[in-house]
Amino acid sequence: MNAWVSEKEFEVKGDQVKGATMAPEKGRLNPNTLFTYKSIYIDPKLEAPGPSKQELIELAQRGGACIVKTKPKTNTHALTIKTEADKKRFLDKISLYENEL
Repeated sequence: MNAWVSEKEFEVKGDQVKGATMAPEKGRLNPNTLFTYKSIYIDPKLEAPGPSKQELIELAQRGGACIVKTKPKTNTHALTIKTEADKKRFLDKISLYENEL
């Protein structure tokens, strides 16, 4: 069965370079999330390898984003996920954010 589980039991405490920074725990407990105050539009036609549309929605919402149902105008700051490249950039942004903690 696929289900979200608590990360706490699986969190690493640090690494051999930085030591016990507790970065994963700090990130989990930080109220200022990656996509706070951001709108994200995920194209309904998006069907590419990798996470499903629903998984992307869950990731974005867990990161504080508001999922918008209509495609934003080009001059907005909303993130649009329409292609596999867009999806990769979104997932890379999450990875970069986690590494900065």
